[in-house]
Amino acid sequence: ALSLVFGAAEAFLLFGVMQAYLSRTTSAHLRLGPWEVPVSGIMVLAVILIPEFITLARQMVAGYPFLAAATLVKVLCTCMVTLASSYWFERSRSITSPAIALGMAVGLGPLIRHAMYVWFR
Repeated sequence: ALSLVFGAAEAFLLFGVMQAYLSRTTSAHLRLGPWEVPVSGIMVLAVILIPEFITLARQMVAGYPFLAAATLVKVLCTCMVTLASSYWFERSRSITSPAIALGMAVGLGPLIRHAMYVWFR
């Protein structure tokens, strides 16, 4: 529960501030299938994924393939939620729903890792 609260708080601060600022400064979009995802959302995604890729690299070097697989699943979930959230933010200009969705994706990370560790053990 604490992880979910921390994830939501982090999402409100990180996603809200960065997405709002970047969407005001740039209006470029990138077409991904039927979606036109704002470039500002892709920049936010890149910032969010930096620590995840560092964690993934450390787990692979340390020889923990199961934890690396769990981190990769979490990274893919975070990518989908962040891009969908930036698309939603661009349309609605409301930070509430995207930040809660992103916070849940961040907050559920430890649960996803634990489930993958138990499943692949």
